[in-house]
Amino acid sequence: WTLARRLSVLFVALLTLVVAVIGASAYVGVREAASVRSSERLESVAREIAAGASRGVVSRVNRMLALARDSTIRVALRAASGGQVDSRVNEFDALGTVAERNAALHAHREALDSLFARRRTAADSTLLGWHVLSEAGTRLHGAPLARRDSLELAATAAAAVRTDAVVHSALYSSESQIRLFAAAPVKDGDRIIGVIAVNRRIAGSDSLEGAIKRLSGQNASVAFASRGSEEWSSIRGQLTSSPLGERGLDQLLDTGTVRFDDGDGEPFYASSAAVTGAPWLIVLTEGEASIMARPRALLNELLMIAVTVLLLGTIGAWWLSRLETRPLAELRKAADAMASGDYTRVVIPKGAEETAALAEAFNTMSMRISGVHATLAAQNQELMRANEAKARFLAIMSHELRTPLNAIGGYAELMALGVHGPTSEEQRHALERIARSKDQLLHLVSDILSYARLEATPLAVARESVPVMAQFESVRETVADQFARKGVQLVVTPTDATLCADPVRVQQILVNLVTNALQFTLGGGRVDVYAEVEGDLTTLFVRDTGVGIEPDQQHTIFEPFVQVDNTLTRRSGGAGLGLAIVRQLATAMGGEVRMESTPGVGSTFAVSLPCAELAPCEPTDELPSFMAASL
Repeated sequence: WTLARRLSVLFVALLTLVVAVIGASAYVGVREAASVRSSERLESVAREIAAGASRGVVSRVNRMLALARDSTIRVALRAASGGQVDSRVNEFDALGTVAERNAALHAHREALDSLFARRRTAADSTLLGWHVLSEAGTRLHGAPLARRDSLELAATAAAAVRTDAVVHSALYSSESQIRLFAAAPVKDGDRIIGVIAVNRRIAGSDSLEGAIKRLSGQNASVAFASRGSEEWSSIRGQLTSSPLGERGLDQLLDTGTVRFDDGDGEPFYASSAAVTGAPWLIVLTEGEASIMARPRALLNELLMIAVTVLLLGTIGAWWLSRLETRPLAELRKAADAMASGDYTRVVIPKGAEETAALAEAFNTMSMRISGVHATLAAQNQELMRANEAKARFLAIMSHELRTPLNAIGGYAELMALGVHGPTSEEQRHALERIARSKDQLLHLVSDILSYARLEATPLAVARESVPVMAQFESVRETVADQFARKGVQLVVTPTDATLCADPVRVQQILVNLVTNALQFTLGGGRVDVYAEVEGDLTTLFVRDTGVGIEPDQQHTIFEPFVQVDNTLTRRSGGAGLGLAIVRQLATAMGGEVRMESTPGVGSTFAVSLPCAELAPCEPTDELPSFMAASL
């Protein structure tokens, strides 16, 4: 994931988040606004339709009341009930025969037919017929009715007589039509003598339906219902199922617009309004899918805009990130070249101000490093030549010093043996001091020669199984005389441990450590040599009861040419190379050296090397001759 890719992804992610948040907020806002607007529109249209129907009801009620006061109807009802036509003449009392009586009723019916015919207009297509009933419910005038019509007429007429008011029936279905009755009481003074009723049907029209849809919405539907009735009518006057499903009108009345679920996961909104003066309700419903069509169209537009913006933003982000990160890529290549040793690469400042400043700073750093590197390379060459000269000088001097020292030692031994004549006791003691001084000088020369060769030539070691006890015995034989002369006890603890190491180098390490311990241990002291196996390592320990090492000198004890007693009056000799050689040899064989010391108590040196049982190794070729000679 390069910086250019990360910048592109980050920019696109942020842009996507912004577009998504804005789109979601806009969609939610439009959705809520559409829901509120649709609810208000449904309520408004329902009230408009109900108000229009109410005005029609009031107009028809007034006409019915005027008709109920017509003398023709009152006279016919009086005649049917045997009452007087006026206060002076009793028509039916004057008629003595049944035939005369029936003829009089027929004349009244003809008068009623003429009256209703005059009242009916050609435009009134919903009128089915007028009916006149006596107070007892006997029908005096009107066409024959179906059973459902008769039941509704009787109930409506009885309600009009009971309430002494105009009564409208609930909507009901008869002969594939939705019909209704309106009944008004007919009075003779203060007494109700009958009822006049009108039977109508619901009949819609294309213009009415179109006007309602324009007001309420293209997918809104209108239905008519009645309180207390389960029958519903469409706007065309046809029997239809309830748009509310199994829900009753009680959930809709006096609650404004209600959101319902039709059971199939398709919500819809419903609103109702009551027709004043009648038990009828206007119910408008519209599906949520229709209401949310505009928000969804807006969402689709937003999605298209978002996709376009994201596409353009992705291309722009990629181009900008490439433009801004290309100088960084060139800077990285220059840094890689510098890491490979090429300090001549120059970066051309490009891009933003910060990137250009970084390129200039890199060029300045490159030039300075190039100059410093050239100086260091020259100085390193000088140091290498000086180090080689030093190593050659030490090797030559050490080699040249061996010959006269060996001659001094040889002549001293010959003189001590009396080859050149008898010697006195004092002379023998002087010759012994000469021999000891010769041995000390040879040991010093050997250390310097070994260190010089280790410094000048890469150290190679053999890998083979080395019994630790055999090394201990060899060391004891080598240094036994020295320990005896000084009166120091050498204790070797038997062990079965083995090492995966170079036996010659192990021997050299032990000799250096043991002689070093002897050098700093006073007569009557003790030096212990033992081994312990710790995991996959075998540790060789050399512990003495010598003078110990001060804490401030312990961290430099393994450095070359460092002596614990570095004063001019020190009693111990040496160049301070023994422990440095021990550390180099142990590291070359994959081990380590550590030390613990307490002043006045003694010191313990530990060399940890791989264990042969856990790290099997095969013998290798013999070491080069110069390494063996360094011993």
